[in-house]
Amino acid sequence: MTHEDELQLADELLAEWHDWSDRYRPALGVDRVSASCREARSSRQYEDSTEASCGRLHAREMQAVAFCVSQLPFPQQNAIGIEMKNRRSRARVWRSDHADSYVNSLSAIRPLMKKEGLFDGK
Repeated sequence: MTHEDELQLADELLAEWHDWSDRYRPALGVDRVSASCREARSSRQYEDSTEASCGRLHAREMQAVAFCVSQLPFPQQNAIGIEMKNRRSRARVWRSDHADSYVNSLSAIRPLMKKEGLFDGK
């Protein structure tokens, strides 16, 4: 895999990670489920074993990307967050004086992702 291929894959993983991490909702001490539905559980009867195992693999992969992002200095973490938010909004509305460039952040995270094995099998 070439250097450019790894940078492109890192960019795709970061975009996927940003979407995945944006779905996280912390427990705030208030139930998120109605009391009448609290005991309801999904039977997963329509989910085959491949889907279930792929979901777990995807979660592990996204956790590995999150670990790599957490290893970067704050200005580079900030640059990644700003770039992903701007992509989602399809405009350059997010900016910060304290952020590094996204290109520098991408170059810095590439070896971390490679070390974590995120490019293996791709």
